[in-house]
Amino acid sequence: KILGSSTAVIANSNYLGERYEDYHGIETDTVYPFVDLEDYRVEETGDKILHVNPTEEKGIDLTLEVAEKMPEKEFIVAGTTKKEEVKQRMEELDNVEHLGYVEMKKAYRQTKIALVPSKWEEPYGRIPIEAGASGIPAIATSNGGLPESVGNQELLVEGGAEQFVEKIWE
Repeated sequence: KILGSSTAVIANSNYLGERYEDYHGIETDTVYPFVDLEDYRVEETGDKILHVNPTEEKGIDLTLEVAEKMPEKEFIVAGTTKKEEVKQRMEELDNVEHLGYVEMKKAYRQTKIALVPSKWEEPYGRIPIEAGASGIPAIATSNGGLPESVGNQELLVEGGAEQFVEKIWE
């Protein structure tokens, strides 16, 4: 009811605006999230592969599967999880370091590639923008609003671990 009686509705991506129109018949204007790039830009980057927010929705299982398939690569995971099985799996993999909650510049200083294997349809993705501020490419699933924040269609995958591995090697 509230959306239908509004004089203006703003979506944070074209994808979300299309969903509002599809489901509610409401036209929107798109205003992308404000991201102060200086809050994330680093002068030097590392050689590790980063995953942010180790949750099922954010695809931590896919990242850990990629890490299993690429034991010669080092992975870092920023953020916290309450799932004991995720914590245990991260601990079991020699090439995965769980940073926990960390200031993102610290993570980006160690990063060569960011993985964004989200399983849910994110309205928009901040990680590709934040990482991109330092020239770090983000390989992401092609669902939701992620294609808008990634920008480069060649960095998008349908979601399987093998596809992420292929993109990393490219």
